[in-house]
Amino acid sequence: MKRILVVDDEQPVVDHIVRIIERDLAGEFLVAGTASSGREALEKVAADQPDIVLMDVRMPGLSGLDTIRELQKRGTGAAFILATAYERFDIAREALELGITGYLLKPVVAETLNRSLRTAAIQLDRRSEVELKEFDFREKDREVRGFVADAFLEGLMLGRSSGGGLQALRSWLGIDKPFGLVAAAAFLRHPQVGRDTLEATLQYKSQALVGPLVSDRCVVFLPLSSLEGAAEAEHALREALQATWGEDLQRGVLRLGFADPKPLEELSRSWPEALGRLSGRKSSPGATRFATGGKFEEEEEFHGALIEGDPDRVRFALDALLKPFEEQVDVAVADRYRIIALLGSAIGRLVGLGRLDEVSAHLWMDFDDLRQAPDGREFCLLARSRFPAFAEAVLRSKRISVPVSEALVYIRQNYSRPITLDLAAEYAGVTSKRLSRLLIEELGQGFSDYLIDFRIEKAKVLLAAPGASIKQVSADCGYPDPNYFARLFKKVTGVTPTEFSSRQ
Repeated sequence: MKRILVVDDEQPVVDHIVRIIERDLAGEFLVAGTASSGREALEKVAADQPDIVLMDVRMPGLSGLDTIRELQKRGTGAAFILATAYERFDIAREALELGITGYLLKPVVAETLNRSLRTAAIQLDRRSEVELKEFDFREKDREVRGFVADAFLEGLMLGRSSGGGLQALRSWLGIDKPFGLVAAAAFLRHPQVGRDTLEATLQYKSQALVGPLVSDRCVVFLPLSSLEGAAEAEHALREALQATWGEDLQRGVLRLGFADPKPLEELSRSWPEALGRLSGRKSSPGATRFATGGKFEEEEEFHGALIEGDPDRVRFALDALLKPFEEQVDVAVADRYRIIALLGSAIGRLVGLGRLDEVSAHLWMDFDDLRQAPDGREFCLLARSRFPAFAEAVLRSKRISVPVSEALVYIRQNYSRPITLDLAAEYAGVTSKRLSRLLIEELGQGFSDYLIDFRIEKAKVLLAAPGASIKQVSADCGYPDPNYFARLFKKVTGVTPTEFSSRQ
C-alpha cells in the first residue's frame, strides 16, 4: 500500500481528494497526512516519508514547484503529482523537467486522480525494481572486483606484471596510472588480522589494493601518477597504519618493506624487493642475482616457507625462482642443476623435519625429467608439477610457533654477524631455554645446528659466483676465521670450499 501526502492551501480541495482516495482506492493507497503550505510539506515529508506527494502549484510563500525542487535536493524518493487550476505550458514544462509523474487540473476528477495515482505507483514499483537490480549489480561487481584484484595482486607476487591478461585486469580495476608502488607488510604477531580489517585500514587514507594475506604477510599496491609521488603515497599508507597499529609499528612487530616505484610493466621485480627490505636485506642486485636469473633471497624464502609449514609461500617462492626460465629456448646447465639442487635440498629438509619418509624421498630425488627438459617452458612445468606433493608434505605438521618464527627471522637478518641463542631469544621475546626447546621440538635442530646449516647454504650460493673469494665468503657468512670456515664447510658438505667453487 502506497502512502500519500496531500498538499493544498484550500481545505475543501484537500477534503475532496481524501474522500476520493478513501472511497475508490482504500486497498491500494493510504492518506498518510495533509499539509496547507510548502513549508509544512517539507516537514511532513521528512516526518512521514510518503511514497506519493500530491502537490498544489500555487500556495502562499513557497510554491508547489519550489517545494518539489527542495525535496528533491534533500534526496526524497517520493513521486510527485501536480494539481493546478490553470493549464499553462510553462508549468507543464517545469513539471516535465522535474520528472513529475502526474498533472491534474482542478476541480480534480475522480477518474483522473485514480489513474494518476496508479501510474505513479507503477513507476515507483519499477524504480524499486531498477534500484534492486542496480544494487545486485553493484554487489556482484564488488565481488568480481575482489576476484580481479586478487588475480592482479597474485600476479605481482608471482612476478607477472605484464601481458594482455594483466592489462585486462588493470583495466577492470580502473588502474589508469602509469606507475606503481609495491609494499610488503608483515603482521608477525597478529594471525587474527583479517584481510577486510587490513584493507579497510590501509584504504582509510590511501588508494591501496591489499592482499592476499599469506603467512601473516601481504602485498600492497598503490597506483602512482608519477615516480615523484611515491614518497607521498608511502607516507599516506604509513599514516593509515599508524592510526590502528601505531604501537606495533613502534615495537617492530608490524613491519613494512617498500620496493622502489616503477612503471607498471616493470613491477615483476617489486615483490621480492619489498620482501627483502621487509626482512632488512640490502637490495644490491649485484650481490644477490645469479648469472641468468633468480635470487638467493628467493631460495631463502623457499626454504623458510618449507620450515614454517606454509605451502602458499613455497609456491610463490618457487614461481619467482622459475620465472626467468619460462621464455628461454634452453635452460643453462648451471641453472638446471641449481633448481635441482634446491629441490633436492628441500626434500632433505622435509625428511629432517619428519614430514617426508625416506622411501618417498628417494623416489622424489629422480630429476631426469628436469635434466632433459627441451626448453624453459617444459622445465618450469615439470618443476611446478612437484608442488602438490611438496604442499601435502608441508601440511603434515603444524606451522611453527611465533617465537621460533621470530628467531628464524633474526637469523636471516643477522647471520653475517656474531649471534647467539641468547640474542635470538631476546629478539623472540622468550627465554633461551624455551627457545632451545621449541627449536628442537619444531625443527628437529638446536640453534647452533640450524645456524650452521643456514650459513653453509648461503656460502654455497656465494661460492658459486665467478671469482668468489673464500676469505670474503667466510666473513660474509659470519666466520671471521677462514680456516675454521673451511673445516666446517667440509664437515657439512664433504668437500672444501675450494673444491666446491671449482665445480660450479
